[in-house]
Amino acid sequence: MKRFIALIIVVGVSFLKGQVGINTPNPLANLEVRRSLLPNIADGIIPPRVSADSLQMKENLYGPAQHGALIYITKPVTRASAKMQNVVSEGYYVYDARYANADRSQGAWKKMFSDPHAFAWTFSGRPSLSAKRLETHGADVEILKISAGENVLGIENLDNDQYIVKESGLYAIDYSIAFDIEETIYVGHKPCLVIIKETNNHETQNLFAKRNFDGIKFESGKGGFAIIPSAAIHHIYHLNAGDRLVFGLWGKGMTLAGAGELTSEISIFKIR
Repeated sequence: MKRFIALIIVVGVSFLKGQVGINTPNPLANLEVRRSLLPNIADGIIPPRVSADSLQMKENLYGPAQHGALIYITKPVTRASAKMQNVVSEGYYVYDARYANADRSQGAWKKMFSDPHAFAWTFSGRPSLSAKRLETHGADVEILKISAGENVLGIENLDNDQYIVKESGLYAIDYSIAFDIEETIYVGHKPCLVIIKETNNHETQNLFAKRNFDGIKFESGKGGFAIIPSAAIHHIYHLNAGDRLVFGLWGKGMTLAGAGELTSEISIFKIR
């Protein structure tokens, strides 16, 4: 009874101050929780624990006012709606009311400490390439059709074979190609991998990253470089929401579509 009365007094005083303190009479923020000095009480904060299917039954209650809500999912969703599409495993989730879904609806639960926009793509065979003019360099770049890979994870992040950046931050990008060429091919310049970044609704194009092919040798009298080609881009980049990434090849005068079969991999992951 004494503890109950004391709790009422503490909460009453806290409301007058506009602050709540647990295990402290002088909270330093709206809510401050300090560790318990009692040996039989576990420290920590436990949010509501619920299965994804149960949470989905209340999804109409979540809107702009619930932006930032925290919950712990005990069991992944059985049949996901747009808001629940990222709830695929147990863990902490936060509600993002500003998230734009593929069906143009707003709001989704996002798992903490993970990237719901991660993308991975692999391809092996003769590539499907399309030409794209890069005005800043006066060059024609051959673009990979990345929606037609053998293993595509995160295809919802693609639009017209471009990766759409949903959130600003730092991204780890890996992009590699290795050609399987039986005969030596000669070119006038070193070809390279390229990543093109488009901003402002396609109005601005930049050659975002490029790497020359490794394994290139020059043979005198042949008039060019002989390709035994492979190239890779592995780096961390800052990207802004709305940026579009295009992956391709720049042959610098040579059409690489006819160079033979290749193996290619692309992965994109937001690290913070």
